[in-house]
Amino acid sequence: MRVWIFVVVVSAPFLWMAGMHFNTAEGTWFLGLVGLWVLLGAIEIAKYEHKQGRVELLKELKLVQLQILQLHALVSAGGKMLGNPDRRETSLDV
Repeated sequence: MRVWIFVVVVSAPFLWMAGMHFNTAEGTWFLGLVGLWVLLGAIEIAKYEHKQGRVELLKELKLVQLQILQLHALVSAGGKMLGNPDRRETSLDV
């Protein structure tokens, strides 16, 4: 959001100057500068969104990795955390 605020602050004077020199080459240049700044702002926003999506994907991947590691620890411990399915405890084991 801050990028768009910067783009507006920079582009507003260029738009005003383009309006003041509407039929001259300077007006065309100022209008071109406005277009350039808006394009650069849009590119920065797209890069930010792409990086945010990547961060979210990496978070999900790490959660899956953590679950796999927990399952490996459970298997290597012989399933003691949830009880061993080979040995069924009954009330007669006293």
